Formats: sequence, structure tokens, C-alpha cells
Amino acid sequence: MLGVPAAAGSSGPYNVVALLDSNTDVIGSVGSRQYSTSLNYGNTSIDNTGGNYLVVGPQYDTSQSLPTGIKGYIQSDTVQNWAIGRVAVDPYATGTLSNGSASTYSELVGGATDPLSINNARTFANSVTFTPLSTYLSGSQTLVTPGSSLTPPSGAQQLLAYQNSSIKTGQAFYQYVGNSVAANGVSSSASNNQQALFQNFASIGLTSSGYTAPTNSGTLADINAASTAALNIISGIASSGTGWHASTTWGDFSATYSGWLTGAVAAKAFLGANVAPEATYPLTTTDSNGLQLNGSNSYSITFPAGDLPPVSGTDGWWSITAYNQQGNIVPNTGNTYYGNNEYSLGSNQLENVLGSALESSTVSLFFSSQAPTDPSLLPYWLPVPDTNFELALRIYLPDGTEDTSSILNGTYTVPNVVQTSSVPEPASYASIGFGFLALLATWRRRRTV
Repeated sequence: MLGVPAAAGSSGPYNVVALLDSNTDVIGSVGSRQYSTSLNYGNTSIDNTGGNYLVVGPQYDTSQSLPTGIKGYIQSDTVQNWAIGRVAVDPYATGTLSNGSASTYSELVGGATDPLSINNARTFANSVTFTPLSTYLSGSQTLVTPGSSLTPPSGAQQLLAYQNSSIKTGQAFYQYVGNSVAANGVSSSASNNQQALFQNFASIGLTSSGYTAPTNSGTLADINAASTAALNIISGIASSGTGWHASTTWGDFSATYSGWLTGAVAAKAFLGANVAPEATYPLTTTDSNGLQLNGSNSYSITFPAGDLPPVSGTDGWWSITAYNQQGNIVPNTGNTYYGNNEYSLGSNQLENVLGSALESSTVSLFFSSQAPTDPSLLPYWLPVPDTNFELALRIYLPDGTEDTSSILNGTYTVPNVVQTSSVPEPASYASIGFGFLALLATWRRRRTV
């Protein structure tokens, strides 16, 4: 049984617990999303006001009456599943400089007392519970919860995570897939029937019982080459095109070739992604001229006044994160405004810096491997490596509903990233610079969230 607190609203941070099957297809999300109507994932309807949900496997008879105190079923097509919890935090609320002192930004927002500090997020995360049904039915009040911790994982845990996440090709790939299919079966529900597509793999030794390598050396060589070629194709799709690209089907893959391909790209570039009505993730690897983003250049993105990434109400939020060529977040250890290890900027930070002026301001962010020399520009600078990089825009709680959201129906266009000759001077940031300077005398003023 999954237990999630009531929707946060104005009393707490944005949160969601997404349940995914072994194919990374989202089977249900419970959290603070507050659309006017419920959203459906396959056969599952979630009202997102918190509560207890019974998570069951593919063979469970959901026509049975629910036990008292449980709101609904969340049924998976596979035996193995993931639960991924997300809670909004401001990672820089308690930021420190390399010398250990509080950053200017941390002082501005109140440090650990900020509602979005990591300590407050941990408190909420620890209120999410998983309880065996037998324990719940016995009347026991004992709850089983994974809790949360900032303790680094042990060496054994890191090794296991690496083994499960490392990219496999050749026979290692087919054996891994075979083992997973043998454990989970092939989805056959009315809304997600994968049987017909999967039967095509019997000729290479992959069935619902597992994988048996072909004895023909030519066939073996061909399928080994195919796994490498497929990886290259998927990698190319994930990083191709000019400008921002986003899929509206992350986490909700159809039982078609196109659906499988989308799922494969998601597993490569956006593993564990939410369904698009919960969050969408535009990505770009190029500037407005179609050239690869590279830290030897400087770049900017400008959002006109009133045209920030579209989010829903006061709970929605957005951020931009820089990644290196290996797909890892780019940290920074030399920033003197947000503190060490800055890696993303977004609405949480800009609301603190600009206050109520944010919505009426033209906002520009810029990206370079070197910090700007003008301190008034530091709040709008995101460091990038001096090599190729990519940018991911996260939009949590897109505006509107599943059908009317401007980012999902294509009526909102993310501005292109534009190459500049150098880190911009203050004059080109007059509208945001003025708002920042107005706050210089009141560093310690707390914002209202």
C-alpha cells in the first residue's frame, strides 16, 4: 500500500510519487498536481489529493472491493516496479561558498528556514509510506517507509547501481532483456498489449521465457551488430534537431513500434521521466543557428515579459540544467552568488531575486564557462563546461490541463539559445539588473512563497 500526504497546495512544496512498471511506463502518479479533473493513465484514475493506494500486479483481480481506508487500485502490467518520489527544493537556500560561509543568496532567502530548503523537503519525503497489505489488514499501525537521507551510498550500493544502469550491447544486452522479460512477462492488458510486437523476437531467441542465444554464428554476429546500431540510432534521436525538443508521451508509451522507440529514447536520455501532464522536459543541444552548444562560446536565452515557461498556479515551477557530453549534470565550484556546485537556475531562484517583478520583467539567463565580471549578473548566470554541452528545461505542472496546456499542445515555443560574442554587459540586462539592484540594500529580506 502506498500512502501519500494530502496535496500540498499552499501548505507545502510541490511533490509527486510516480509509479512505473519495468518498462518505465508510468502506471500512476500521486501528489500535488491540482487539475480541475483527474488524469487517467491507462486504466488508472488518480485524483491527487493524497491518501492510500493499493499497488497490485498484473494478475490481481481489481474487481474486488477495496479495504477500508484505501482510495483506489494502481495496477501494473509487470511484477517489478519503481516508485520515484520528487519534492521541490531550492538547492541553494543553504548554499555556502568555498570558504564555508553562507552565500549571498542563502542570506537573502533565509537559509534553512526557507520553505524550500532541503530540511523541509526531507520532512515531507519521510511522510510517504509503503506498507504490506497484510500488515495493513492486520490492523497494525506499523508503517514501512524508505525515508530519505543525505548519506552517500556505500561502495556496494554504488556498484549495484552502476551494474543496473550501465549500457549493455551484444549478448549482454539480450541476456539482460531476457532475464527481465522472464521475471515480468509481456504486457497483455487491454490498454497496453505488447504480445503481437514481442512475438517478432522469437526468431532471434528472445521469448517470454527468456533469451537463448542463436547457434548460427552469422545470426549471432548480426544481432550483436544490431544492438550497437540501435544504441547509436537512439542516441542520435535523443540529441538531434535544432532548438528545443520535447515529447508529450514520456512515461506513457503505446504498444506500437513508435511507442517502443519513444520508450527506448526515454530510457537513454530521460530515465524515470514523469508523464507529460505532470512534467515535460524540453532539451536542446544546439543554438539558434543549429550549431552544437560549446563552452568555448557564450550564450543567452531571453524570456519576454509575461512569457516565462508556462506552469500551473503557484505550485508549478521550472528550471534549466546544464549537462556535459556524458549526460552528467555540470557542477560549478567557483560561483560566489548561489554558492558551490550551482547546476541549474529557474523560477524558484528568480522569484527570490526579483520578487513580484518576475512576471512583468524581461528575463535573460546566460551560459558560459567563465563567470561574468559584473556581480549584478551573477544571479542570471549558469556555468557550463568548456566543451560540448546540452541544456534541459524542466517544466513541472505545465499550465492548463492535459488538453489545454500551451507547452503540450505546441502553442508555447521555448525561445532559442543565442550565441553571444562574450558574457553580456549590464546594459543588455537593464530590466533585470534594475530589479536586482533594488534588492542590494535588503539582502536578508525573505520572500513569500
